[in-house]
Formats: sequence, structure tokens, C-alpha cells
Amino acid sequence: SGAVAATRSGVASMKRGVHSYYTFGFTVWWYFCWLNRFLSGVLLYPFHGGPVFNLFLRAMGADVGAGSFVDPGASGILEIDNMVIGKDCLCLSPNLHGHVVDHQKLQFAPVYLGDRARVNDGATVMPFVTLARESAAQERWADKAWMWFAAPGWTASGSGGPEAAVPARGYDLNAAPGLTAYILVHLLPVGTATAFVIAYSSIAPPAQLLVGSGYIFWTGMNWAGLIEGRRWAQPSEWTRLVAVAVGGLFAPPIIGWPLAALSVVSLPWFYRGRQ
Repeated sequence: SGAVAATRSGVASMKRGVHSYYTFGFTVWWYFCWLNRFLSGVLLYPFHGGPVFNLFLRAMGADVGAGSFVDPGASGILEIDNMVIGKDCLCLSPNLHGHVVDHQKLQFAPVYLGDRARVNDGATVMPFVTLARESAAQERWADKAWMWFAAPGWTASGSGGPEAAVPARGYDLNAAPGLTAYILVHLLPVGTATAFVIAYSSIAPPAQLLVGSGYIFWTGMNWAGLIEGRRWAQPSEWTRLVAVAVGGLFAPPIIGWPLAALSVVSLPWFYRGRQ
């Protein structure tokens, strides 16, 4: 939630245009880039490719179209707020970089993935990739050259886009828009539990790993069900909140009591947001 606030307020983001390396703003931006990579690649790893991860990307300033499957792997994504991903895209690469470097300057611009784009693992997408692709698609050399100077959206006669590969898949339907802030706040304890399970998977007692994994899975399953409007999601989320509130009283106080308090506070919050 802190990273979301920093990005949305402009503290951790760079305006589109040309910027120097040697500024305080660049230093702050660079720090938050690596924080973004940790959040998106480690803490949110179990949610890759699903609506919860897309919700996080949108909260961080990205434009993610309905039906898109975004899985950057464990590497995470450095720059999120300059991403523009169309509908029904498949993106398996962490290398979506919203800047280029020229003469010791950083030039920031959006990274566009058009509708139904497919980006495989290891591919790199940077600003102007759409322009280069459209230029290469033209048949006449004059049109290839003019594409770089024409007004945005210009196309030569007969150069339409491809037909929809997966029309109206509806993967990203959001049946619970009132729970956006609720889910983002609960990402903090879920992300912490995910980091613990990954970092201590080889040394922690099996019972602790089982409880942590169950908490992560149950939470993510409920959120996906709420967003997709599943009937079982609301009763399951009520049960989860009560179970965490009660179970937190028997856990070590440094971990259990904050979780219990959050769950108790979340009961009326969830009741209002679900309507």
C-alpha cells in the first residue's frame, strides 16, 4: 500500500519526457523500481496471471485491459506505471521498460502492448516498439518511412489489425469494485506470508509452512472468487476473516495479534464493500 501511495502521489514515478540521472528524483525512482520488482516478483508470485495481480498493476498506475494474463516470473517488473497492456494479452516477460537512454539522459514514454499481443519469456518491450512494428508491416517503402512522421493512428490503405484471437474471454470481470481498497490492504499480510514461505521453505517447521501456504491460498482463492462473482466467495471470505481473527489469538503476539485486529476491523469493511 505504501508503494501504491508513493507511485500515485508522484514521489516514486517519473513524468514522461527527458530527465537527468543526477537528480534526487531519479534516486528515489530507482529505489522504488527495485521495490516494485520485489513486490511483483516475490511477494505477489502466487498471484501471477490472475485478476489479483492485474489489480495490483492497475493500482500502481498501469493500464491493463480485460482478459490479459501477465506473469513476469520471479524477476518481477521494474517500471509499472508506464505499462499500457491491451485486452486479451499474454505477457510472460518481466522486461517491459518504459524508458530509453540517450546522451546520459533518461527518456520516459509508455510501453504499449496492443490487444491480443503475445510476449514470451525473455523478450524485451520498450517505447516506440509499436511504431517500429507498424512501420515494418507496411508494404511500400514510402509508407514505412512516413509511419515515423505521420500523425498518431495513421495507417496506409488496407493495413487493418488482426482478428481477435480470443474474443470476449472475460477473464478480468470485476464483480466487486467496492473491495479494491480492501484487497490492496490485505495484500500486505498476504505478501509477508508469501515472502516467509519462500525464504524459509527449507528450514521452517512443516506446520508453519502449511499454515502460511493455506492462508495464502485461501485468501487468493477468495479474492478471485469475489472478483469473478462466484457464490461461494462471500461465505468463504467471512469464514476466513473469523478463522484468522480467532487463530491470531493463539499465534505469537507479534504476528497473531495484528492479523487478528485486521480481521476484526475488516468484518464491517467487507460487509460494506461487498454491496
